[in-house]
Amino acid sequence: MLLILTALRILFCNAWAQAYPVKPIRLIIPFGPGSTDVLGRAYALRAQLGQSVVVENVPGATGVVGLVRTAKSAPDGYTIAVAASATFAIAPHTNRDLPYDPIRDFMPIALLSRGPSVVSVNSTNSIKSLDELINYANSILPPAVRAHLVT
Repeated sequence: MLLILTALRILFCNAWAQAYPVKPIRLIIPFGPGSTDVLGRAYALRAQLGQSVVVENVPGATGVVGLVRTAKSAPDGYTIAVAASATFAIAPHTNRDLPYDPIRDFMPIALLSRGPSVVSVNSTNSIKSLDELINYANSILPPAVRAHLVT
């Protein structure tokens, strides 16, 4: 009896379950070509989902325009975004009128990469260290801008 009930449950659950994906997936990259775009396109080419992944670059406002489009899309799993973590972590602190909530409106589903960040200057510049760069910036930038520099 238990075997029959289990078989019926599997049969009915499979009948009610909807296959995914049944149509192309839209991958919004909230930046122009280059940087995050390269990572998103690599994912789109290698994704084995049985459907096409259509890449749509939606640059503007340091990623905000593309993420607004993603946040306002139907919550059906057919519109996803690839964005830098800074877009979610920094934007709420630099834009008080942000038209989305990065915690409420998005769910991270994968970490696609990790990479080092590098600060560099022109090799002919006299600046040879991060401390020297910060000191130089402090000497020429207005106080409101200097507040963002951390040592």
